[in-house]
Amino acid sequence: MNDIALRKTMPAMSAKEIDRVSALRAASLTMPQVDNRIEHAIHGGMYHRTGHYPAGVTMTSVFVVVPTLLIVRGEVDIYVGEGNVVRVRGYEVVEGQANRQPAFHFLADTVMTMVFATAAQTVEDAENEITPEPHALQSRRAA
Repeated sequence: MNDIALRKTMPAMSAKEIDRVSALRAASLTMPQVDNRIEHAIHGGMYHRTGHYPAGVTMTSVFVVVPTLLIVRGEVDIYVGEGNVVRVRGYEVVEGQANRQPAFHFLADTVMTMVFATAAQTVEDAENEITPEPHALQSRRAA
């Protein structure tokens, strides 16, 4: 049997769409913030970053400049630009292209793990590799 499985992806986004998500992020900073548990490490030449997100939360990503895999368990709508939304239900692996800044709306409690290959030796170096704005990562915010 040769079933064709369509993979879910987060494509690279246009500058206009990245600006749109950046504006949403700026506006959201005026609202109450949710501190999500972030766990991350480097192992076997891969950086992984896991976040735990409650239902009802909307979150924007930093600008991601490396290709990644996003492993999702839960239910989330992912805005990927040009009016397109990827809905993930249950457990799925989503391919993420470089040069994107998605937004997420969590419909159920959700755990997401982002993974990418790296030569970084420290978590801080890996975070610097993910984005030109590592200061905006929740793991870098002062507690």
